[in-house]
Amino acid sequence: MSNLQEIDRHSHNPLVRYFRILGPGLVTGAADDDPSGITTYSVAGASLGYGMLWMALATFPLMAAVQLICARIGLVTGRGLAGAIRQHYPRPFLYLACCWSPTCSTSPPICRAWPTSRTC
Repeated sequence: MSNLQEIDRHSHNPLVRYFRILGPGLVTGAADDDPSGITTYSVAGASLGYGMLWMALATFPLMAAVQLICARIGLVTGRGLAGAIRQHYPRPFLYLACCWSPTCSTSPPICRAWPTSRTC
């Protein structure tokens, strides 16, 4: 709490204090709203309509569980997920995990762009 009070003392502008307290959460929350994602969601919505809406109900508990686990790890350790992994596992495992995560996130567009790929 004293760290929060130090931030409040350094700026008299309430808007600046608000964004300093908010931290990287705003950027993290908006990170998935890129043009390719919006295009993909628009095309899927236009072609499928409400036919896949049940999937949101099925995947929401899983998504909420992952977010809850990551939040609890952050609260307990005081570090982000990468910091917690680095503290408990060898460095090569951390590098593998950090490289694997964006690869899994971007692999469907890569598979669609590859002309001979039939697995995606």
